Amino acid sequence: MRVLFATFAWRSHYYPLVPLAWALANDGHDVRVACQPSLAGVVAETGLSPVVTGQDVDMGALARRDIDSGPRASGSMRQFRDAKEQTAALALTRFRTIAEAMADDLVSYARAWRPDLVVYEPIAYAGALAAELLGVPAVRHTWGVDSVATFQAMEAEVLRPLWRRFGLDEVGTLQDLVVDPCPPDLQLPFDVVDRGAPIQPMRYVPYNGSAVLPDWLLAEPERPRVCVTWGTSMPAITGSLALAEQALAAAARTDAEVVLAILDSHRARLGELPEGVRVAESLPLHAVLRHCSAVVHQGGAGTTLTAVTTGTPQIIVPTMGDQFMNAERIATGGAGLYLEQQDLGPDLLVESLDKVLTDPAYRAATAGIADRNAAQPTPAHVAGVLARLVTDREQT
Repeated sequence: MRVLFATFAWRSHYYPLVPLAWALANDGHDVRVACQPSLAGVVAETGLSPVVTGQDVDMGALARRDIDSGPRASGSMRQFRDAKEQTAALALTRFRTIAEAMADDLVSYARAWRPDLVVYEPIAYAGALAAELLGVPAVRHTWGVDSVATFQAMEAEVLRPLWRRFGLDEVGTLQDLVVDPCPPDLQLPFDVVDRGAPIQPMRYVPYNGSAVLPDWLLAEPERPRVCVTWGTSMPAITGSLALAEQALAAAARTDAEVVLAILDSHRARLGELPEGVRVAESLPLHAVLRHCSAVVHQGGAGTTLTAVTTGTPQIIVPTMGDQFMNAERIATGGAGLYLEQQDLGPDLLVESLDKVLTDPAYRAATAGIADRNAAQPTPAHVAGVLARLVTDREQT
């Protein structure tokens, strides 16, 4: 079976696809990954074959054009809720721009290679388009909390110009199967969003890149360890790590050992660090969090779910989009706290860290979510489900 995965240029969108892609490859299937040029090296590092499609799109620049996400960003949960429709329309327009940049090459490659199945991450709409044109199953693979599914009502109108370029009036983006690696405690309930397709749950298996691990990660720390990270995408969107600097300063005021997890390419954006902060440059986040008592972060899906799997309570300071949903779901599930940016200050951060570090309820809630995640079907099991999906389609 030939399986074509479709993603775009950010590793944070690609990494959640890796465990299922590996599982399919281990079952003997031919797996290739369609992506924009700047991600090709990252795909190759995972041992999979990249297919370069289209041109890179500066998603950060598009986002900065549409939202207040600079160093003085002041997004709040209330603003996010009040502006959901406007936010969704702007986001979908950005996603269409990405799909337009990839579509011609991706469709051309798919027509030549003839995949039996297309697996695409939620904003890689060019993958859904290729599957529709070839008449093969399209499987939508989420990253976590399914924020993009809340855009369904607007998809047809915003994306129709792209579909019509290829002679289609519409493309079913939620019709065959949704692979959902989000722990059930955190996923949006169906009374919030009906994803309109059969759901295949899958255990979230963190993949955050690979590296030679330093010795200090192998042993339990002598005192509580707090990780501060702002993900791999936010520096590109905001152009700033000011919130991470605030979190580092607050964590340094506690009795904890403080670790900054950051890409080596982003390290230069930070100034002088507080005394005693250990820097983990380009190390896999799940390895860094394994012995952490808390993590302070921006609320990206990868960081959020990786922290759940390692049993690490969280403090989330969201700025945009799905970060607010992730923060709300973590707080509702008792696995951590979310803080509003307009309330942010060193005293509140220190108080919140002390609370998460000393109240065992947060760790217990996180452990419960992790246990229920571990009970979900494995990527290997889901690979078999996808093979049967193709077989069933061929027999009808």
